[in-house]
Amino acid sequence: MDVDAEVRLLKEIFEPFAVDANGSVPDGRVAAVLVLLHKTEDAWSVLLTVRSQHLRRHPGEVCFPGGMKEDDDENVVRTALRESLEEVGLPEDFVRVVTTLKPMRNRGGIVIYPVVSVLARPFQPCSSSEVDRCFWVPLEEFLSAENHSSMYFHSNVEVHSFAVHGTNVFGFTSFVCVLIAAIVFNRVPQFPVAIFANTELSPREAIANALVFGIHGYSAMVQQNKL
Repeated sequence: MDVDAEVRLLKEIFEPFAVDANGSVPDGRVAAVLVLLHKTEDAWSVLLTVRSQHLRRHPGEVCFPGGMKEDDDENVVRTALRESLEEVGLPEDFVRVVTTLKPMRNRGGIVIYPVVSVLARPFQPCSSSEVDRCFWVPLEEFLSAENHSSMYFHSNVEVHSFAVHGTNVFGFTSFVCVLIAAIVFNRVPQFPVAIFANTELSPREAIANALVFGIHGYSAMVQQNKL
């Protein structure tokens, strides 16, 4: 399948979860992350980065390329693309944007827009002052119990963690990876996740229901749904 066909397919799959990237954004701190997918030998992978140990906030944590929206950014897609160029050297013309997903507010109160995209041509990510290293992870690993574990914060917030490439993907990043994988494959994870408890709903229908929370928050979703 060529890139154009991949983009058309993903646009159709993600349409129920999308928002207008040019629409108004909520007041307060707003950010965007680039969920960059790449298909090789019929397997989807997602690009993740390890934040520099020299950063003041969240050093060494795994995340998507992305960052805070600036006043000059015309929309959140521009934010995600600009930050990806700065952090991993990804040129804009190497990316085909699929859609922007409904935003979620993380535990720090930042409203984050995931921008789903496809790699359009071969690209070798590079490190920067903000990123120590980058790696691709097969998307299906975020539905597998093999490298999965969970932990609790504040006794009632369960966070899923995945051991990959000598590090751990957890928190908001793992949350989004699970959602993206479940949407792409329309399959539930091999580990318990409460939003999929209603077996009368397909995985995509269950996620659409969960995203009704929208910018009310990732924290609200993980507390109520144990994700």
